[in-house]
Parts: sequence; C-alpha cells; structure tokens
Amino acid sequence: MNGWHYEFKTVAFVDGDGALQERVNETIGGYTLAVWLSGALRKKGIEVTDPWHEDHGCDFDIAHQNKKYLCVCSIEEDGAKEREAHVGITLNQSIVDRLKGRNKFSSDDELADIVYRTLHECPDIRVLSKA
Repeated sequence: MNGWHYEFKTVAFVDGDGALQERVNETIGGYTLAVWLSGALRKKGIEVTDPWHEDHGCDFDIAHQNKKYLCVCSIEEDGAKEREAHVGITLNQSIVDRLKGRNKFSSDDELADIVYRTLHECPDIRVLSKA
C-alpha cells in the first residue's frame, strides 16, 4: 500500500465550461473538486500546487512533513444528479526508496488523516469511505 483511496457521493463539484474545455476525458470530471480540496488543504497550512487535468480527472501535488504526495480527484460525469467521486493520495517514492523499503506510506499517515477529515467536514459529501 502506498496511499489511500476515498470514495463518496456528491451533487456538488460540477466542472464549469472552462474546465470542460480543458478536460482530457469528456466523461471524467474532477477539476472543481481538486480546486476545492487543494484550497481547503492550503487553508490548513498544507503546501499544494495548482491542479492540472489528466485523463482520469485532475491531479495536484502536496508537500507535508518533508514528504511529497500526489492527489488524484475524479468524478464520473454520467448525467446523474448524485455522482460517485474519488480522491486518491499516493506517497511519492524514489526507485531506491522502493528497493530498500524506505519512505513507506503508513496506515496512520498524518496527511491521509487530514485529507479524510477535510472531506468529512464538507456538507456536500455523503457516504465517505476510505480504502
């Protein structure tokens, strides 16, 4: 395990026209979610980059306690009012770290807990689970 994956239901975080034009994959959103989450983390003193579009949604980088993470945000755009959304947090490791078993993601990772609490505090998020 090198990170956490969160799933939830939401009617919020609908990408606007500008984000729709930038999407790599027309059926997967996540830009508005990534902008909100990166902003919420920034308000908590976490260092984040601006989100960028990918074929699986939107990503942004996070730096916390001398570790670097990738955050992936995606929402299925299937026309339903309440949609399924996903947020993934992965710890960046060098090849040497992986070979030597260093700099591992732990099940009690502080950043993973901060992300979970941030998502949990949002009133637009329902049925939040962590895997």
